Amino acid sequence: MKYTVKRSHRAIREQQYPPVGDQLDAIWKVIGVLNSHGIDIGEEARGILARIAEIKDGTPKLVGSIGFHPDATE
Repeated sequence: MKYTVKRSHRAIREQQYPPVGDQLDAIWKVIGVLNSHGIDIGEEARGILARIAEIKDGTPKLVGSIGFHPDATE
C-alpha cells in the first residue's frame, strides 16, 4: 500500500519565506525610514526602534570572515 503525504499550503510557504529575523529586520528598517521622514510611528514603535539601535550600537557587526573588528582591544 502506498501513502501520499500532503502538506498544507502553510507548511510549504513557511519553507519558502525568508527567516523571520530577516523579515523583522526589513520591517524595522522601513519603520525607521518612516520615522526619519517625520511620520508618527507611535510611542511604542519609537521605543522598540530606540532599543534596536542601542543593541546594534553595542554589538557592531564583525568585519571580514575571521571575526576581526577594528576596535578590538586584543
